[in-house]
Amino acid sequence: SGPGGYRAAHYAAQHGLTVTIIEAAEAGGTCLNRGCIPTKTLCRNAEVVDTMQHADVFGVALDGFQLQFPKVIERKQQVVEQLRSGIETLMQTPGITFVRGFAHFKDSKTVVVGDEEYTADNIMIATGPGGYRAAHYAAQHGLTVTIIEAAEAGGTCLNRGCIPTKTLCRNAEVVDTMQHADVFGVALDGFQLQFPKVIERKQQVVEQLRSGIETLMQTPGITFVRGFAHFKDSKTVVVGDEEYTADNIMIATGSDSKCPPIEGTTLPGVITSTELLNIDHIPERLCIIGAGVIGMEFASVFSSFGSKVSVIEFLKECLPVLDSDIAKRLRQTIGKRGVEFSMQS
Repeated sequence: SGPGGYRAAHYAAQHGLTVTIIEAAEAGGTCLNRGCIPTKTLCRNAEVVDTMQHADVFGVALDGFQLQFPKVIERKQQVVEQLRSGIETLMQTPGITFVRGFAHFKDSKTVVVGDEEYTADNIMIATGPGGYRAAHYAAQHGLTVTIIEAAEAGGTCLNRGCIPTKTLCRNAEVVDTMQHADVFGVALDGFQLQFPKVIERKQQVVEQLRSGIETLMQTPGITFVRGFAHFKDSKTVVVGDEEYTADNIMIATGSDSKCPPIEGTTLPGVITSTELLNIDHIPERLCIIGAGVIGMEFASVFSSFGSKVSVIEFLKECLPVLDSDIAKRLRQTIGKRGVEFSMQS
C-alpha cells in the first residue's frame, strides 16, 4: 500500500473496478514509514535549525535557542501517523478491500493471505527572461544580436516582480518558523524582526542576479544597448541618435503596474507593488486591492511581518486563473493567519 499501490487502487475504484489491496506492514509503504516522508520531515527540522543559526541574514535578531531533539522525533512520528491515517481512510473507498497480511500467488489471478484467497479486477501488492534568454540562445547559434534595455537588466521579473517578492516570501517563512519554533523542537528565548535588513537582503539578491545577466550580455555576438527604443520602420529601431537594423525584431518589454479606475488612487499612501517592494517600514495596516498572485503574495508576506492586512477583490474567489478549490483553500489558510477578505466588492 505504498504510493503505487494505494493511488492505483483509489483510481481504479473511482472508475468502477473492484480492488483488493494487501499490506504486510504499515499503510503507506516504505516511502511514508521508513523513507521519503520521515527523512524529509527531519530535513525540514534541520532547515529550521540552520535558519536559527543564520537568522541575522534574514533580518531577525535571536536572543538564543536550544534544540529539543525528543520533540523533533515526536514531530516526525506525528507527520507519519497523520499521513498513514489519511491513506487508511482512502482505503475505505467503496470498491476497495484493504487486507492486512503477507500475500503469495496461487495462480496468475489469485493471491492468498493467511487462509483467504482474493480475486478481483485488480490486486495491488505494495532582462526579462524572454529577451536575455533569446539573445543568448541566438548568439550561441551564430547570430548577431542587439538587445536594448531602458531600465535595469532582468526586466520586471528580476527587479520588480518574481525575484524580490519570492525573497520577501522566504523572509516571511523564516519569521513564521520562529513563531512556531516549538513545533520543530526548538525553544527560543525571543526574537526581533529587523525590517531594514529584510529589504537590504532583497536588494542584494536582485543586484547579484542582475549582475549575472549583465555578464551574460557580454557574450560574443551580443550588443547590449541602454536606452529607450522606438520603431523607425518594420526593420529599424532608434535609441537616442543611433539606429539599429535587423531582419527580426522581438518585443519583450514586460509589464507595468496599473491602478484601477477608481477615485483616490493618487492620494498619499496609495502605492503599487513596485513601491511596496521598497518600503522602509512595516505598515501597521495594509489594504490590498486585488487578490491575484501579486496581491496574495503581499498579503501573506506582510501578515507574517505583523501588518493587519485586508484584501479586496471584485471576483467571487481569489487567484481566478487557478483551480477554484485550490484558490479557496489558500484563501482560507491565509485567512486563519488574520488576513481579512472582502470578495465581490
